[in-house]
Amino acid sequence: MSEKILLGFYVPTGEPVYLSLHHLAIFGMTQLSGKTTALEALISRSGLRAIAFKTKRGEGGFTTYNSLMPYYKPRADWQFVEGLVNVALGEKVKFEPGMRYAIMKVCRGRKDLKDIQLAARGLAKADKSAFMRSVYEKLDEYLEIVIPELEKWVFTETLELTEGVNVMDLSGMRLEQMQIENCKEIRKLHNRNAALKETIKQLKEKRTKITFLSVHIPER
Repeated sequence: MSEKILLGFYVPTGEPVYLSLHHLAIFGMTQLSGKTTALEALISRSGLRAIAFKTKRGEGGFTTYNSLMPYYKPRADWQFVEGLVNVALGEKVKFEPGMRYAIMKVCRGRKDLKDIQLAARGLAKADKSAFMRSVYEKLDEYLEIVIPELEKWVFTETLELTEGVNVMDLSGMRLEQMQIENCKEIRKLHNRNAALKETIKQLKEKRTKITFLSVHIPER
């Protein structure tokens, strides 16, 4: 494996032209410039493992690739829960009085989202403060939006990448932030990688079919 990828040859000398891998990004007009074709060729020539995420139904893309199941590793930390609720509502719950504290409290010692929801439901009845009871009640309703969406999908907690292009189809998912969190988890699995990340605004507006392209560089 080389960190330089053969791009082509000079004319008329025939001298090879190489492209450096680090922080590689390809830009061009949609459907006209051949970005996906170029990426597929570069990945194939590099001998690396890459993962692409599709976020829109019916979009074409790579011609030769390994299909992956959606990756999701259950988490119960308050940062993750707050992120999911933010996306489900389309707003920042941290600006809602008492909500961040409520999320932090119900996440302590919990194992998954259902466990967290049960804790919120219990505190909505038991907390001494009428104000906090209303906060926990709202949190329970927020999680009622998130949890059924997760239950629609079959996930894997392991990620096995083959050489070349690997595609994870996330089209149809409502929780875009979950996809982003999973990309963070995937990058944690590999110490060395180069990633192409588009803006969260573009992702939310569904203006692109590939959210991330992460190229894994195997350890020497």
